[in-house]
Amino acid sequence: MRGGFYLRNQSQGTRKWMAARNVAAGDAILITRIDERHFQLSKIPAP
Repeated sequence: MRGGFYLRNQSQGTRKWMAARNVAAGDAILITRIDERHFQLSKIPAP
């Protein structure tokens, strides 16, 4: 993905979130800033 970045699956919270949503190769993760310190993750399935 040009201009993108990769999430490192290091934190327990991220690992649980990805497992609960069945994130697979090719899926995209949308990161939305809610405020200065909070973000929302959303999964966008691969086409």
